[in-house]
Amino acid sequence: MADGTLKVGTITTSSGSGTITLGQSGETISIPSGATIANSGTATGFGGANTPYFFATLSGNQTLSDGTNTKIAFNTASIDSDSAFDTSNNRFVVPSGKAGKYYIYAQLNSDSGDVEYIETTIAKNGTEVNYIINNPNSSHSNLQTNIATILDLAASDYVELFTASNQTSGNATITASVRGKNTFMLGYKLID
Repeated sequence: MADGTLKVGTITTSSGSGTITLGQSGETISIPSGATIANSGTATGFGGANTPYFFATLSGNQTLSDGTNTKIAFNTASIDSDSAFDTSNNRFVVPSGKAGKYYIYAQLNSDSGDVEYIETTIAKNGTEVNYIINNPNSSHSNLQTNIATILDLAASDYVELFTASNQTSGNATITASVRGKNTFMLGYKLID
């Protein structure tokens, strides 16, 4: 039928199984405004996936030396869709075939020591890409720092978190958990 309208209730293959193809290469299948596509089966080839994704934490507290930039030792990945978080080197490494834009977020809790400020840095391949200074303008023994960014990452690129502190006495500690609030880093690939 050329240039006509096909009106049917159900379309199936003549054998009752197999593939039904609508259109051919170079054509556009148009769904008019107000129409709904209802899917009860498996949808493939639509959009993308938010993978890889990860959630990494500390297994114990980490002591910081005054004024020294220190990599946070995220050594436990409780969620890691593609086994891409390297707990030995405390960093997320983009797997092959997974280049794209990534959302990265971290929360750090410090406890003990007389901390005047904590500077937290997200680094890509060892180079600072974003930082935040938590400066409460007075000495505190408990600080929470939150930092986030979106990065364009290629395969084998890696993301790490560093922190440095200025302390009036003692050494600050990045705590695995303070009052139920974990220190963690998470990230996931954004759908294009």
